[in-house]
Amino acid sequence: MILYNRKKVKYRKDGYCWKKRKDGKTTREDHMKLKVQGVECLYGCYVHSSIIPTFHRRCYWLLQNPDIVLVHYLNVPAVDDSGKPCGPVLCSINTDRKEWAKWSKEELIGQLKPM
Repeated sequence: MILYNRKKVKYRKDGYCWKKRKDGKTTREDHMKLKVQGVECLYGCYVHSSIIPTFHRRCYWLLQNPDIVLVHYLNVPAVDDSGKPCGPVLCSINTDRKEWAKWSKEELIGQLKPM
């Protein structure tokens, strides 16, 4: 987890390959607002890796102070059919294969190594 000042850091340009919208130009983000006693107070957005289905980035900020962003990188361990943890698995053909298929071995390792 990392805290950023959004006025000084472009935290979304982190070098990872995230799923794109159908237009293929912009990152597909899911957005939400958390309410406490009926008042919206926290904003969140989530993105999913286009290479590894278990890797996500979650960003949160207070609506009253949106300049400070908490960025959380999460790699949920994959499990096999018996429920045992296993290593990261590349996305299936049904996901953004065009995006990650053009990557070199070194670029793929660069995506996996920090995890």
